[in-house]
Amino acid sequence: MGTGLDWALLLGRMLVGGLFFLRGVLALGGRRLGGVKGIAQSFASYDLPFPGLSAWVVVLVELVAGPALVLGLLTQPAAALLIIQMAVATWVSITKIGKPLLTHGRPGFELELLFLALLLAFLLAGGGGLSLDRALLG
Repeated sequence: MGTGLDWALLLGRMLVGGLFFLRGVLALGGRRLGGVKGIAQSFASYDLPFPGLSAWVVVLVELVAGPALVLGLLTQPAAALLIIQMAVATWVSITKIGKPLLTHGRPGFELELLFLALLLAFLLAGGGGLSLDRALLG
């Protein structure tokens, strides 16, 4: 049946994993930031290394790690990959884009921090009792 923590982890995994998967699908279809090419151009404008390769890595991580979180399959490795991605995104938001923490009228980097906190919870707690990790590995 699952404990309250198991249900909370399931709900969080579904929301966070689903959002990352959606971001990957939209980027692959060209509907987010001009697709992979647009993401690469953004990365180049921030002087990030290997912008074309990095854009593909970001999208592929979202497409693989997102569903893994939803299913609770390899939850901790999936969370670790997304933590790396979000740590870089947070660093870029602060140092390259100049986003403040909170603003009036435009987004700050609070969303990046929220994703990092939730992903850290999945890294530390695992998928919980309502996950494929638990069903397959015990």
